[in-house]
Amino acid sequence: MAEKSTATHTYFQQAPPELGNQWLEDSALIEFYERVCPHSVLSKIAPDLERFGERVVGDIWELGKECERPENKPHLRAVGGWGERRDEIIVHPAWEDLQRVAAEEGLIAIGYEREYSSYSRLYQMTKQYLFAPSSAVFGCPLAMADGAARLVELYAPKELRSALLSHLLSRDPKQFWTSGQWMTERTGGSDVQASETIALDQGDGTYALYGYKFFTSATTSEMTITLARVVSDRSGNPKERDATLSAFIVATHAENNPITEHAASAGFAPRGSSGRVSSGKKRLNNIIVHKLKDKLGTRAVPTAELELIGTVGVMVGKRGRGVPTIASMFNVTRVYNAIHSVAGMRRAVAVARDFSLKRSAFGKKLVDHAMHARTLAEMDVTFRGCLYFVLDVILLQGRVECLSDPPESEVLLLRMLTPLIKLFTAKRAMVVASEALECLGGTGYMEDASDLPALLRNAQVGTIWEGTTNILSHDLLRAVQRKPTSLRIYFDAVHAKLAKAEVCSALREVDDALKQRMAEISAFFKGMAEMNRNTVESNAREVAYLLSSVYAGAVLAEHAAWKSSDKNVQVARRWISQECPPLSSRIVLARDEEVLVDATLAADIVQGKPFAGVDEGKMRARF
Repeated sequence: MAEKSTATHTYFQQAPPELGNQWLEDSALIEFYERVCPHSVLSKIAPDLERFGERVVGDIWELGKECERPENKPHLRAVGGWGERRDEIIVHPAWEDLQRVAAEEGLIAIGYEREYSSYSRLYQMTKQYLFAPSSAVFGCPLAMADGAARLVELYAPKELRSALLSHLLSRDPKQFWTSGQWMTERTGGSDVQASETIALDQGDGTYALYGYKFFTSATTSEMTITLARVVSDRSGNPKERDATLSAFIVATHAENNPITEHAASAGFAPRGSSGRVSSGKKRLNNIIVHKLKDKLGTRAVPTAELELIGTVGVMVGKRGRGVPTIASMFNVTRVYNAIHSVAGMRRAVAVARDFSLKRSAFGKKLVDHAMHARTLAEMDVTFRGCLYFVLDVILLQGRVECLSDPPESEVLLLRMLTPLIKLFTAKRAMVVASEALECLGGTGYMEDASDLPALLRNAQVGTIWEGTTNILSHDLLRAVQRKPTSLRIYFDAVHAKLAKAEVCSALREVDDALKQRMAEISAFFKGMAEMNRNTVESNAREVAYLLSSVYAGAVLAEHAAWKSSDKNVQVARRWISQECPPLSSRIVLARDEEVLVDATLAADIVQGKPFAGVDEGKMRARF
């Protein structure tokens, strides 16, 4: 491609990568639907998915790019010109437009209208998947709104439930709310039991919350969920406080919301600083916003450090059972985390593949170079395995949510798989995004050439949100120890998928490899009783990875058996060699000295020394 760049010279001009309809061009996604979704359902939702697949590379993408521009990121006006508290977080109008789009498209509502029974979740999450890489991580407030809706549906006081859901599930942009999730404090994020936030019973069904929240995502949302410890007075006397945390629903503004209106009707008048959130003046619900976070990625998402100074909230769930109560949210928000990751992978693969068809080097297209083709293929295999893993769990989620009394086996399987899809896809998303950026060479590194730099930055947060890899891996091992039947249920689910693949001779080596990996997992758990605690803990991550890759491999095998094309069989085979190595090659042997080496190396890294016990004077003398 060439164009004149000066009056006298013509230079080569590279055609940039382009994106087409993100539903129609996603053959992996459409094939999955053809296999699992009844035609009566698919025929009704496919036109909407096709329309939306076009829209996410149109106006939605433009809104997302506006939000990602450095000059458009949120900013805080803490104090007004006369010294009055403002606590005003100002977001770009495009961010507000994305909220309007989310309401109109039913990005939360679809999952709860349940028009298509258990397939409603699949339909909803497919739209989230198409929306995610174009929308500047607006999926963050949507994830928490969806998680809050599930929490409200299950636990909210009867008089508040319908009022809150009328906002969280609304398709009317003027009524639609998103939610925050304010758990992280200076004491830590995952270790929520260390929370310093307290809740004082007001005697009218509400509580006044006091605490410092170190990291609050989507701070401009209309409501949030948080944890606090109930106390009898504000002194914080340990003898007068609950030992465990309770969960609370908090409205972020004092006006026009069910929680503070309920408080006012009971004779409690909220106090606090005035503030507004970009679209107009609204009094905050006794909240001081101290600063906005300056983050590596998710720059369009307002993330604040704030203080609760008598913030009015309503307890949700049983007193002292806050952590188990919010667990219902995690089944939702961790699925969103995984959707964010696989959607980023899909976008990265699409950009890299299109560029490979347009860019020539050394006399031929990039795609015609064997090494480049291999790179693209490896990226695609990782993406397909992760996508099918996540979609399979979403199908399970839909079944569980649509039953008033779901089978315990499905509930346990869902609890086990949601942290796995989260931790596994988050790690893989970073690798795929980085590879895609490299596929574009130096241009891929340029902020104004493509959205790959933002995609890479935003992929990193997936490993941190909703529990880091280590935390989730450790929790998984503890969960299996507490409920050993969950591991048997997992194995049963994998075997059920492999039973469908056994009829396909081309998949025999895949079937054999996955069964061998399951035997290794089983042997590890059986041997845990003889391992010391450090040995078990140090291997938790590798076990979690293998549990993930085995399940994903089983879904790929099931899919390849359904449509035994050479492509699907090869994807399943490559998944085994690429993503599912033997556990014996990945774990630290059950010896105390290996754990000691880990501790020594970690200490060296922390201290900035090359070796433990080094004599710095002798080291300098060597040079």
